[in-house]
Amino acid sequence: MKKYQKILRLIILVLGAAVAALLVQAWGTQSRAPVTCSAAFGTLDEHNGYMELQILGEHKHEMYFEGQLFIYYPDSQSPPNKLSITRGASGTYAPSIIETDLVPFSRGRSPRNLLPISLPSPGISSRQFPFDSPTFNLKFTINPPIRPKVIRIRNSSPDFILGCETLKSEWKDCGELSITFKLQRNPFVQYSAVIIGIAALLFGFLLGTIKEPENLAVATASFFFSLWSIRAIVSPPNISYSTVFDFWLMAVSVVVLFIVGWRTVGPRHGK
Repeated sequence: MKKYQKILRLIILVLGAAVAALLVQAWGTQSRAPVTCSAAFGTLDEHNGYMELQILGEHKHEMYFEGQLFIYYPDSQSPPNKLSITRGASGTYAPSIIETDLVPFSRGRSPRNLLPISLPSPGISSRQFPFDSPTFNLKFTINPPIRPKVIRIRNSSPDFILGCETLKSEWKDCGELSITFKLQRNPFVQYSAVIIGIAALLFGFLLGTIKEPENLAVATASFFFSLWSIRAIVSPPNISYSTVFDFWLMAVSVVVLFIVGWRTVGPRHGK
């Protein structure tokens, strides 16, 4: 018996060390995550035009991210007074057309203000939390077709991190610009949600080992209170519908109810 206890404790120790290592790695990843990523076309000049996409955050209901766009052309590229930018269709979302005036700015021209834009993420929304990390495949048509020399993605969302290694861009002479990049849900939050979900299920099974009805009632009440209190901390705020994480916690709750019911109607200890 002691041999099996030692093996079980060793397994628990190894699992604990692995979980701690994952959390430390996730914390380091989110701490080192860049705010801005850039990609350039060809050899850069001393003064270059650029297009910047600023990611504001995930829409609470729809499958897209809210963002802002800024584009700047130096005088060397002979920028026009007006510019049209069309974001191509993606998934169920139709194309979006932005028309703006270009006014003098620095040593070139740019819009007066940041331009609001939606960035579709087909199939991915906060309903999939914590597995809602989208990959964007965006296509823009710029008219007149003047190529920005630099593409910049700026992440202003606190819930996601930007992977610079995933940023790719391509320009076609017809004025079509393709941009691909990936956002990842904060890995520390992801791992925390998964660990909490697994721990909740294991603790639910442990409730079945409590023999005294009084102790079982107190432990069950504490379990449910802790479960949904943690959910309020981990899940994204201001979401009025259930997520994958909520579904898992509710499934665990149902399992625990069956376990407690089985223990309650079963034979009393010592009888």
